[in-house]
Amino acid sequence: MENEEIYRDVIYVYEEPDFSENRANEFGLVEKMKNLVDTYTQERNKHFAELERAKSDNQKGGFLKFFSGFKEAMSDSKLSPACEMQLDLGKAIGEFTSIKWLPNKYKYWLDKDETYDQFYRYYARFPFSNFTDEMDLQTLLGYYHTYIKNLQNRFANAISKLKEAVQNAHFISIQELTDLCKIDKISIINASKAFSGQILIKHPFMPKTYMGIETSENALFHIKMQCLSRIMQCLGATRISGHAYVSENKKREIDTNGRISYSAVSVEGSFNKNQDEKYESDYILEDAFSGDFSESSYEEALKEAKRIGLYDDFDIRNLLDQRNPQKENKMIARKVKIELTRELNESLDIAFGLQASGFGVNGAYKEILETNRKVMFELEIEF
Repeated sequence: MENEEIYRDVIYVYEEPDFSENRANEFGLVEKMKNLVDTYTQERNKHFAELERAKSDNQKGGFLKFFSGFKEAMSDSKLSPACEMQLDLGKAIGEFTSIKWLPNKYKYWLDKDETYDQFYRYYARFPFSNFTDEMDLQTLLGYYHTYIKNLQNRFANAISKLKEAVQNAHFISIQELTDLCKIDKISIINASKAFSGQILIKHPFMPKTYMGIETSENALFHIKMQCLSRIMQCLGATRISGHAYVSENKKREIDTNGRISYSAVSVEGSFNKNQDEKYESDYILEDAFSGDFSESSYEEALKEAKRIGLYDDFDIRNLLDQRNPQKENKMIARKVKIELTRELNESLDIAFGLQASGFGVNGAYKEILETNRKVMFELEIEF
């Protein structure tokens, strides 16, 4: 696995399907096939015996009466035992090969295989085949064993194509993720034990680190606030105070072209107002410093701002420029506004795209993925 594949913006965790012979036996596939052949053989022998009697019977219309009865027996309103068993076998095969987390539009990669075509072309002929029962059984079982044997390889091929089709997310099995964590290729914080449908987003400031989306907002907000405090301290601030507030609420949706769109959400109603007020009360910063400032502390402020991406923010870059020790008339106070949700919303867009495409996800993710909330942090600084 290449590093650029591992460290994509989002990781989707899946459970690798079990296509082993033992599991196939739990569904009784071989037994169902044998029973289908046996039952079909009995029905066929019975019908052909009746056909032979009709042929030898000189009574007018006897031959036509037989085919009339045969047609009735094979009608939808009166399925023969063999037809019912074929439907039961088909259902069992469908359940055995089902991958619930994989969207239907990608499942055809599992079926594009010569052995699949051979197996189902032959299987679909029951109970209308005119082969002998022994030939029917051995041929069907031969195709079946090859089909089951190739399922795991076809699944691996499907995952490979899936990774090519979805460029900004990586698909990792539970076992593979566990192994990557053991050898320290990936670190995961604020996330429970890996499970199928879990979504992890890349930490924007810590290399090779991912977070569960359930707690990512709180973790990222506190990291940004701490970094803002550190930058201001290095710039010689004596006092800082700030709070977060929600400046915009939107809902993620999929438009008619399959692209992500956003619709405005009304802030009216006690629930929404309480949610917005919660940010202002939960994310507050109040710090006081001695005001020490030097060339080295200024360089440290630049380094910290670049490390967490705040250097790209116009207000922060301007503040850094104004506090440059080379300037004679230095700034002594400033009020700035910083967006806390930029990196988070970029990752949630990707994760929402996975859900919208039909990938099975944890039911608790629904509200998180659909909510596009812009949270600002207003900071007052005194130097």
